[in-house]
Amino acid sequence: MNNITHENISANTLRFLYSRYKDFIVPFFVILAVFMLFVKVVVPQIQDLFNEYKEQEETGQTLSNMQNNLNLLRSINDSTLDSQLAIVSAALPIDKDFSSVLHAISSASSLVGVSLGNFSFSVGSLSKIEDNSKFPSFSLNLTLNGSVYKVNDFIGKIKQTLPLSEVTKVSVQENSSTIAIDFYYKPLPRLKYDDSLLINPISAKGLSLINELSTFNIPEVPSSDLAPSATPSSNPFF
Repeated sequence: MNNITHENISANTLRFLYSRYKDFIVPFFVILAVFMLFVKVVVPQIQDLFNEYKEQEETGQTLSNMQNNLNLLRSINDSTLDSQLAIVSAALPIDKDFSSVLHAISSASSLVGVSLGNFSFSVGSLSKIEDNSKFPSFSLNLTLNGSVYKVNDFIGKIKQTLPLSEVTKVSVQENSSTIAIDFYYKPLPRLKYDDSLLINPISAKGLSLINELSTFNIPEVPSSDLAPSATPSSNPFF
């Protein structure tokens, strides 16, 4: 009985609400339908317009970068660029260039007039790249036969000879001295070329550094040392 009475009350309540607010029900559902249509149709189209505008901006920036890169490449003198590359490569070889190191030592010693004694490399790994060092290096322990003054001249000369190096230890004796030298190199990073990126020209600081390096002694490595030999050598450094 109570359930029937409750249902009658609910039905009467609904009839009363409908009769009182029926003029607002249809507009309400119309507004609701318009709102749902706006959310489902118009908003995605607006988002698509923003995405297309963003893509157009990115495409325009890419074309601008490519045009600037083309203008930069056209303005570069090939011979000047090759010369700068040769200087930088001589200063910091891309790997452990033992041939260039030996020629640098030989050149420095002949210029100051000291004779070379025993030497030994501390090469480390031949294949692993030292990721924890900005400029990795390998060490060479070298015995020089000559006076202290000649050895001092050699240290000054090797600092001005490419590849770049640093004397880390000197042990002086009466007629000979032992020094430790670190020779630096710089492996090429793994880069993925993207023609949409802007190529920056060499900065003024970079050009100044290249000009300074050009004043260093750069021993010429004979072509016979660069070509592979058909007969294996017993000395791994020649």
